[in-house]
Amino acid sequence: MSDPEVAQTVELTPRQVLKKNALPIIECFYIGFLLGVNDGNFGIILPRLKEYYNISDSLVSILFICQAVGYFLSAFLNGWLVKKLKALGALYLGSVTTVIVYVLLLIGLPFPAMCCFMALLGGALALLDAGCNVYPSFLPYATTILNFIHAFYGLGALVGPLIASSLLASNLSWKVSYMILCGLAVFNCILLWVSFRKVAIPEHNEEDEDVAEEATVENGSGIVEEKQPAKKRGLFTQVVRLKYTWIVAIFLLFYVGIETTIGGWGYTFLTVARNGDAVQMGRVMSGYWAGLTVGRVILGHITGMFGEKRMITLYCIVTCGMTILIWKATSIGADAAGLVIAGFFLGPMFPTAIAITHQTLPKYLHATAIGFIAAFGQGGVAFFPFINGQIIDKAGIGAMMPYTLGLSLAATIIWIMLPVKTPSYDIIINAWKKIVKSEDKPVNPQPEEITETSVPVNEEKSTNN
Repeated sequence: MSDPEVAQTVELTPRQVLKKNALPIIECFYIGFLLGVNDGNFGIILPRLKEYYNISDSLVSILFICQAVGYFLSAFLNGWLVKKLKALGALYLGSVTTVIVYVLLLIGLPFPAMCCFMALLGGALALLDAGCNVYPSFLPYATTILNFIHAFYGLGALVGPLIASSLLASNLSWKVSYMILCGLAVFNCILLWVSFRKVAIPEHNEEDEDVAEEATVENGSGIVEEKQPAKKRGLFTQVVRLKYTWIVAIFLLFYVGIETTIGGWGYTFLTVARNGDAVQMGRVMSGYWAGLTVGRVILGHITGMFGEKRMITLYCIVTCGMTILIWKATSIGADAAGLVIAGFFLGPMFPTAIAITHQTLPKYLHATAIGFIAAFGQGGVAFFPFINGQIIDKAGIGAMMPYTLGLSLAATIIWIMLPVKTPSYDIIINAWKKIVKSEDKPVNPQPEEITETSVPVNEEKSTNN
């Protein structure tokens, strides 16, 4: 345990723990907000970047893939960086690097340099994203805190288009938006230092890392279990050997791709394919991000009540329906409604997937697993919008919505493959089994011979079910 007092102790009540961790929680909220402003801003300034560098849609979309490279590298290096720098050191590295990259971006250097800076930015933002998703795992009400962190992301993504569209309406350069982002990133560094100055992030000891006492395995259905004896393996090795890890990571990759393809290219779709007003369409995109924010607050609780796997499947289906509506409808009003509704149902997907990981994996794997899953998933911020840019350069902006529909269908299929049974699912199954057993029971049952194993076996089955 480090010198600063760890806020969460056995003697404290959950409310006291949250009170002592108030500043770190606020910092996590702010990181979510900063990430949202960054993503929401980029889609609005994209046409201006295209004009500034005098390049095609295909070429400007390279900026997306460069950022994706940074995210993917961070996903695989996150565990190593946390081991060398500790969790707080990785957060500091991401925060300082973000400030430096924003300064380099606002200078407006040649396009190849811009691509390199975007890769650095992706890696820095991935470290911040991983850190703010891991920290709540050490706190009570972790799922609720996660939902609010991602709601603040949606709030930032709502504010980003408003800031960018207002700047463009005032005929200011896209560089001004990066000046604002740089200021927000500087404030993040200050808030990070103030928040964690007297609070240490719990670290796992060497026994946890070597896994001397227990191993994490998966049964035939892919459900994560712990068994003995255990072969010593590093934490990252354990994480990447789990089928569960890859299903969640790939689902989030596609989910984030849907979210940011709509958020990044939706403005271009509305202004070019629907001939919408530039300033008004920026506000419509803010409505999309507002729907995302509200969905994370409202649907986050409902999702847990009725079963995460079932509800996220339903949300994916609704998203597919809204994508078809935006694709086929020709009026801006219908498109705006479809965007807001799609954002609303997309909202809870990312925090729910992280929350299920908190519940499914053993605690000593949380930092490594969630860091990897979050960073890998955030690669979708850039990877799929890049592919979209290549497609619309050949087929036109109208091809964006069929492409987004394909991503939504793929995400639905991947989520269905997730080997997790949520509590509400178990309750329904148990209730159904009781009904079936009561119907099969004879009206006048004959006394049955009680054997050595009859009662214990039945009791064990009902307990396990």
